[in-house]
Amino acid sequence: MDATGVTLSSDGTKAYVVDGSYGLVTDGSNGLVIIDISDPAHPTKLGSYDTVGDAMSVTLSSDNTKAYVADCKNGLVIVDISDSAHPTKLGSYNTAGISTDVTLSNDGSKAYLADGSNGLVIVDISDPSHPTKFGSYHTAGYSLRVTLSSDSSKAYVTDGRNGLVIVGGIQ
Repeated sequence: MDATGVTLSSDGTKAYVVDGSYGLVTDGSNGLVIIDISDPAHPTKLGSYDTVGDAMSVTLSSDNTKAYVADCKNGLVIVDISDSAHPTKLGSYNTAGISTDVTLSNDGSKAYLADGSNGLVIVDISDPSHPTKFGSYHTAGYSLRVTLSSDSSKAYVTDGRNGLVIVGGIQ
């Protein structure tokens, strides 16, 4: 396993889906892996979804039924994980760069991608089966990670050339 990302519960104590006993791990060329972690000493693979690209980062919808994967050269991949043994693709948006990180707006209507030399890409995910580009901000370097302010009005992007880039007015 070449794990590159994991998502955590709201209290930061576990990786989970639905009831706190599942973990989601991005596994590079193997895609998204769903793991039962109810017994931390004996984690068990429940299911997986090959995202085609190299899965780099994952975040969950607020209802824990969808995984949003930053999939390297494949952009954003949205996976229905309501059946952990048989996850299925809902939709995708192919970006121009290399997507390495993803986070969601508080209302769950937009995905923010750190997209390498393409900077910050904002995708409207209000219809997960047909995501569309909402906007973008070109950073001068190579965007690697992104997080949002608590009110989703600013994106904080790590940029290989410029360190921290703060992008406002992104709603």
